[in-house]
Amino acid sequence: MTEHDTGPDSHVGSHPVDRGERRVASLPPVIATGALVERFNRLCTRSGGPFPGRGPNEVVTAVVRVLRELQTQVGEIPADERTRHQLGDVLGVLIVAIEKLLDEVASTVFRETPTQTAGKPQPDRLGRLRPAIDRVSRSKNSKSNSAAGHQDLPAEDRRAEELHDGALAAARTALESLEKAFSRAPQPPEVRIRPWHEDTSLMTLAQDLVAAAQRHSADLAWAAIGQLRTALRRQGIQIVRYDTELAPEEQARLFTFHGPGDGPSPQFEELTPAFTVQAENGAPHLVVRGEVRCSSLPAGAQEDEPRGEGTGDIPS
Repeated sequence: MTEHDTGPDSHVGSHPVDRGERRVASLPPVIATGALVERFNRLCTRSGGPFPGRGPNEVVTAVVRVLRELQTQVGEIPADERTRHQLGDVLGVLIVAIEKLLDEVASTVFRETPTQTAGKPQPDRLGRLRPAIDRVSRSKNSKSNSAAGHQDLPAEDRRAEELHDGALAAARTALESLEKAFSRAPQPPEVRIRPWHEDTSLMTLAQDLVAAAQRHSADLAWAAIGQLRTALRRQGIQIVRYDTELAPEEQARLFTFHGPGDGPSPQFEELTPAFTVQAENGAPHLVVRGEVRCSSLPAGAQEDEPRGEGTGDIPS
């Protein structure tokens, strides 16, 4: 039971933390590996076959359509809402960048007509998309050369297809980097341990306790203890008292037990209470474990009757 909250949830804590030991739980990855790229690949292969378009507008429309559809599927990725919003925003920026790049490159690729380019060496007009297009072209040539009866199309007739495939390959590379960044487990924030001397409230409380000890004043000591309870309550810290009615797993989570407790009539004495605090997700988080002394009665001994309920006693 807690001194500030007697509800059943007040007994629930996180995994125990040893006294004086600071532990920071590792954080899970924000998204799973493949969450973006696998969806993108499925969207790219849905149409199948070579790109049927012939002009720059068709290339831009086809590439942007795939990326837009991927953006709509972000809501299906297993992640928290904030992460999905961030992914959607980053994909929006990527779409604008790809669209602008295609507009610039396409105007160069399709500047001359096929009759003007026939028989002339072609300059590298694909710029930043060239490495991706080269990879796609090598892969397609190695597969197509093994097919019987294959005839290469004129280079000018494949400009739209190469630009389309190269743009998708460049987008895939960007998505791989984006996915890698989001699937990396974030580092937990470093917690700065505040020196006691910087905490004025703590120092004032310590001053009152020292004064009570020096003057051997029980009144001052109890007044300081009352101030401490108030300070803990203001900080959202709950004092959890040991209760035999707690579920066994809750007892093990909140308290450390000393001595044998497997006798016929074990006795439990709370040495120190447990402290918990409400975490950001609303669940109580264990701050420090309480301690309980266990003892067993000798064989044939009987337990003491509760105070005020024995023969001749008057209940208070």
